[in-house]
Amino acid sequence: MKNYQCKKCRTLVQSNSKPHTSGCPSGSFHYWVDLGEVGDKLFVCRVCSTKVESHNTPHTSGCLDGHFHKWYKLGKVGNDIYQCDHCGLKVETDGRPGTSYCSKASFHRWHKLN
Repeated sequence: MKNYQCKKCRTLVQSNSKPHTSGCPSGSFHYWVDLGEVGDKLFVCRVCSTKVESHNTPHTSGCLDGHFHKWYKLGKVGNDIYQCDHCGLKVETDGRPGTSYCSKASFHRWHKLN
């Protein structure tokens, strides 16, 4: 299974094949970018805040807020729900996520929601 993101509307889909192009809310057709295989690590783009579950660092092409995604790993995907007090990003990880690259402050300040 792979991660696909529409370059126009930011929709993220996990699918075994490239999703259909019709129905993009940004107008006309989706423009799908293959970000790589789905996996057990959580990555976040420090430019556009897209979250992707992947085995390895996702592909960098297709960032809407810049030419390329700049990925950083927050941790292993899990059932612990955390939210950053600074930027509001909510993630589900196995233990406390990494603190680097908050979009609103020098670092993420996580609090556990569950």
